[in-house]
Amino acid sequence: MKIQKKQTGFTLVELITVVSMLALLTIFVAREMGQSSNGMKVKLVEKVLISNVPNAIAAHRLENNDNCLAGLDEDTLGAVGVPNLTPWGTAWNASYAIATRTVTVLYDLTGTSNIDTVGAALVLRLAGNSAFSADPTYGSDVITATYPC
Repeated sequence: MKIQKKQTGFTLVELITVVSMLALLTIFVAREMGQSSNGMKVKLVEKVLISNVPNAIAAHRLENNDNCLAGLDEDTLGAVGVPNLTPWGTAWNASYAIATRTVTVLYDLTGTSNIDTVGAALVLRLAGNSAFSADPTYGSDVITATYPC
């Protein structure tokens, strides 16, 4: 008389099913993390444009006897605390207009997913803030923000 051992373990179908479910779960989680990461980057841009840039302009004015004429650009603003790159790794530009005594920042959004949606949402969030001399605008993948100096 032969004694048969009871086989234990999983069938190939069960293993393939579990691996497929894990793959789908991984894809879903990765997509959600990417979207949440983009949302955090948008909030960071908001903070930079509403807080960091005006504070850097104020610091520059203090260092230059209440004068903005002395080379106010992205390098100067970067030296007093504004990150030199956007959260998406692109450079931004700043310039001073003597006639209007304003600093214009061109903040490049290239690299973000849904760039037009992000640009429009940022403009809405930034609108009406007293840090700006005029409401920021969006066009050609760039937020244009103008500050008094």
